[in-house]
Amino acid sequence: MQFIKQSTAGQIVEFGPFVNSTDGDSEETLLTIANTDIGLKKFGATTVVNKNSGGATHMADGRYYATFDATDSDTLGLMRAGIHVSGALWVWEDILVMTAEAYETFINTGVWNHLLVGHNVAGTFGERINAIGTAEDMANEVWDEQKSGHVAAGSFGEEVQSHSLSTEVTALNDFDPANDTVALVTDLTTKTGFSLSAAGITAIWNNATRTLTSFGTLVADTTTAVWAALTRTLTAGTKDAEIDTLVTNTNRVDGLIEDAVGDQFTAKALNQAPSGTGGDATEANQLQILSDLADVPTNAELNARTLPTADYFDPANDIVARVTLVDQVTLNVDMVGTDNAALATSLITHDNNLAVVEGKVNLIPTDNDDCTLSATGIDAIFDEQIGDSTLTMREALRSTLAIVAAKSSGGGTSNLVFRNIADTKDVLVEVVDANGNRTSITLTP
Repeated sequence: MQFIKQSTAGQIVEFGPFVNSTDGDSEETLLTIANTDIGLKKFGATTVVNKNSGGATHMADGRYYATFDATDSDTLGLMRAGIHVSGALWVWEDILVMTAEAYETFINTGVWNHLLVGHNVAGTFGERINAIGTAEDMANEVWDEQKSGHVAAGSFGEEVQSHSLSTEVTALNDFDPANDTVALVTDLTTKTGFSLSAAGITAIWNNATRTLTSFGTLVADTTTAVWAALTRTLTAGTKDAEIDTLVTNTNRVDGLIEDAVGDQFTAKALNQAPSGTGGDATEANQLQILSDLADVPTNAELNARTLPTADYFDPANDIVARVTLVDQVTLNVDMVGTDNAALATSLITHDNNLAVVEGKVNLIPTDNDDCTLSATGIDAIFDEQIGDSTLTMREALRSTLAIVAAKSSGGGTSNLVFRNIADTKDVLVEVVDANGNRTSITLTP
């Protein structure tokens, strides 16, 4: 087993020796071991992960080493590493990942590496440790050791010896629960400063067997609670005066006047109601207003026009009627002041304009033979770009004629040249491979 620190880089772990997978004996010294060939089963895990980075390097006699980083050593506890590469047998190594503190204590301080040589003289503790095989055996040896010889002044053995079991039992017998202060905690004979919880108070009042020996301030407290629960708070000692004030204020309410439907108004309120130019709020007028409001047609009645009389709208005099009669448009900002005569003049002008347009339309020939494109129109067609290229129809025709009807050169070679019809310039230059496929084109139409 090897020991490494948790989450620490640069730690060397040795593997091997690696031997030949056929004869099981020959040392394998030229193996290539990558990090993906080193599987790590960390403590508590149920899966195997590859070493983080870096493979293993040969040292000697088929033994290899690998450098573990902080990722490889991130889990405390026992970790098993396994390597199996082509040509060699499996190699396993158990590695204990320790905290930095534990590692420094047991490894770097030399506790584990300290030899017992010179410390195992017959009869010494070192001899006995050397003979002990397990931690359990060591613990038994410690507990079975006689205390004699281990009670020197100031030692732990002396302290243990001074607190014998019989001494402690005797001290317990000296405790008087009736008089010692500690006993008061159990007996609760002194309750000064203790307060019952709300739950404890509720439990006492809910106990039917509880008998009150004195009312004390119960009556006074109850009275205070009752008065506090009222929305009207009366000052103590002035209740009669406050009640008299309330009666005086109530007596100020004068007689009531009741209308025909049972609504009541005070006389003073009616006298102070608006009157004169602001309206008359007498009872008779109020009843008339209610009567008039009762006869106002509803929206549904107006929309349906189901009322027995139709005198709510006067088309001869109402302003809205002028929209229908076109007598004088008064609301449309664009037509303010427009009357029948102005509208008629406007319509005549529009009719004349339509006649002019109609005459020009009639000049368009209906027979296709009469339609001839101008030179400008024809040029526009031939100069229009075609397809997804930048070529125009004119340039495409020139390129086509150069290939099918003009001179060419370079036949049988990798460079083909096609001239224009006038034989004044190269229109198309092609570079082709051995199979005649174009690999480059220079087009100058």
